Amino acid sequence: MPMEEAAMTTAAPSTVPDALPMTLSGFESGEAAHTFAGRLQAYLHVIGERLDLERLDAVCVAYNYQEALANVDRGVEEQQPSPQRRRPTAWALQ
Repeated sequence: MPMEEAAMTTAAPSTVPDALPMTLSGFESGEAAHTFAGRLQAYLHVIGERLDLERLDAVCVAYNYQEALANVDRGVEEQQPSPQRRRPTAWALQ
């Protein structure tokens, strides 16, 4: 059996949820967003073979980070943290 086939047959099943919601915004076109989503899903599948991603709730990719972060449904009422506890929880890559 060639090495590539052996690696494919020994991979663990992916822990990425089957119906993982993805939100993509700010792309040039729907086609560009669809292409990116397909590639991202493939990478997540591979990563899910090594890391436990079964609790991953959704994926959001946006060009306007602040707007996307403001629209995230966290499932709880938003409360402002005290100034002493205010720390960044996510970073934008630009």
